[in-house]
Amino acid sequence: MLWKRILINLGIGLLVGGLFLAANEKMPTFKQVELMLYNTRFETFRGTRPTPDDVVILAMDEASLEEVGPYPWRRDVHARVAEKLIALGAKLVAFDIMFLTPSQFPEADAALKQTLAKHADKTVVVSKFEFGSTSRISGSGASGGNDEQSVDTTESASYSPPIFESDAKFGFANVDEGMVDNQIRRAQIVYNLETEQLLPTAMTLRKKYEPHFTLSMLRQLDPKKADALIDKYADQPLWINFAGPPQSFKTLSYYIVHKLGQPGFDDNYFQQLVKQRPKDFFKNKIVLIGASAEILQDNKNAPFVSAGSTKMPGVEVHANLFETLRQDNPYIQAPSSLNYLLILAFAVVTALGLSFLGPLGGLAMVIGLMAAYSVFNVYFFNFQRLFIDWFAPMVAMVGSYTVSYAYRYLVEEREKRRIRKFFKSYVSPKLVEELLKDPSTMPSLKSERRMVSVLFSDIAGFTSMSESLPPDEVEHILNEYLTAMSEIVFSNDGTLDKYIGDAVMAIWGNVGSSNPKTDAYKAVNTSIQMQRTLAHLREKWLSEGMVPLQIRIGINTGEALVGNFGSPQKMDYTVIGDAVNTAARLEGLNKEFNSSILISQNTYDLVKDRVNARHCGNAKVKGKEETVSVFEVLGWKDEAGAATEIRDTKWVKGTQETQWK
Repeated sequence: MLWKRILINLGIGLLVGGLFLAANEKMPTFKQVELMLYNTRFETFRGTRPTPDDVVILAMDEASLEEVGPYPWRRDVHARVAEKLIALGAKLVAFDIMFLTPSQFPEADAALKQTLAKHADKTVVVSKFEFGSTSRISGSGASGGNDEQSVDTTESASYSPPIFESDAKFGFANVDEGMVDNQIRRAQIVYNLETEQLLPTAMTLRKKYEPHFTLSMLRQLDPKKADALIDKYADQPLWINFAGPPQSFKTLSYYIVHKLGQPGFDDNYFQQLVKQRPKDFFKNKIVLIGASAEILQDNKNAPFVSAGSTKMPGVEVHANLFETLRQDNPYIQAPSSLNYLLILAFAVVTALGLSFLGPLGGLAMVIGLMAAYSVFNVYFFNFQRLFIDWFAPMVAMVGSYTVSYAYRYLVEEREKRRIRKFFKSYVSPKLVEELLKDPSTMPSLKSERRMVSVLFSDIAGFTSMSESLPPDEVEHILNEYLTAMSEIVFSNDGTLDKYIGDAVMAIWGNVGSSNPKTDAYKAVNTSIQMQRTLAHLREKWLSEGMVPLQIRIGINTGEALVGNFGSPQKMDYTVIGDAVNTAARLEGLNKEFNSSILISQNTYDLVKDRVNARHCGNAKVKGKEETVSVFEVLGWKDEAGAATEIRDTKWVKGTQETQWK
């Protein structure tokens, strides 16, 4: 039965694992929860990490909009800020601001163009990919001209470089905002123009790769490392190693630099704000300039945002991505094959483990596995930067637990309820539960030969007595007697096989594990307890004015056929064979030996070291050719081996009342 359960649970594990594999691929909810747990690993388990001292964000925040004026600002404002930063020692100024079309102030555009050309080795601006529109691209990088060339395609992508394409370093600002929960967690550091069927620009690398804004920043600082990263990651998504919530990077309001040098905004004012002089603060700094004010609509959902009060400015997303590239420490998504294997493995292992455990033990196992896997998952995330699916393997375990025990309840427990109902009339509830705990001891209900001890008891003269007494008195005495005798059988772990009128037939060794010596002892102990209990009942019945009873008991031990016998209309789980007939004949021999409990030689041999018995000799038993050696049970021996006798249970009727010997 155990192997059957193992095979069934193996099938359940494979089925549940397969279902969760499909669900993990097809259902957005799984991806959404997994990404929520991705954030949780950052926010709860990994926490924040230090940000570099040489990266500064110049934020176009609400204060800057008040000080500089309503947006958009003239582009010569940005030109003057860039000049100030570079003059103060900044080694790179990166504009996360779109300059894709000419403004209303050509002279301002020219000023910014001049600054970008003058400091081409120290400035970077953003460009933009758009998806879902007809492709158009500036061809100056390919032809050297300034005219816009139309690409005669219907591709799903278009690319817009800045208007200063021939004079500036640039890169696209796009990050992956297309995840199921619209949060930013990754970005591509290059787009393949061959894949998108777009013309190259002045920034195109290797004649096919258009770089990301942050990759262009890194190329300004460390071209060899930037090229190595292209070789390493190509155009696959790169998971950003976020440092923490918004404003984890050192951030200043844009207006502070814009107004630096104006009355009231001198070096002393700057030092009061940041505790450093401007030249000391900006020396060798990488400055990213971008929007953070809500009205400019460039704030993004990202990990750690739920731990803060605002979304993360897009410019800070770029700061995180730039630092991820510079340190080459992105998070790595585990291969799909590993995630599939974990889902299937946990579903199968859980189901197989439940083959050996009950509901509470199984629940403890599942909780333990989930806790261990969580520690394993968080460890690899924190220390190996490996992002392995967490949710799907966990729910696969829960699914296996639920389905396995649902099946067990609906099928196996239904069978147990059937067996419990079948046996409850035969054996004690305690024995039934012990049988159900160990399936190997459960009777198959098919016939088999077993060594059993059989007890027959009968009320002496009950037939003639019942004919002379009122029916209600007979019913009262018989029911009280049979109830008491049945309880004794059950308390000694016996099987109450049947009532035959006033007779009781009980068996040991037919159900559960079999130990002939123990079974014989329990059968004899039952007979002694039955006689002692009957003595108390007689006193009670006499006090109530009822007729007392005397019983005779026979016990034999031997091999018998155990099984379910009968017809399709009526089946009976019982024992048949010579051993049973002999026990019945021994009960009747009590009349000849003037005894109350007789046992056979087979039974005596198994209990002789503990029972006080008298050998009555050999007796001819009806239905057998050979004689049977018979012993009368008188009681038990004490611990020292001395014989003790039970109360004499023989009785005679006097002329006035019942007298007892």
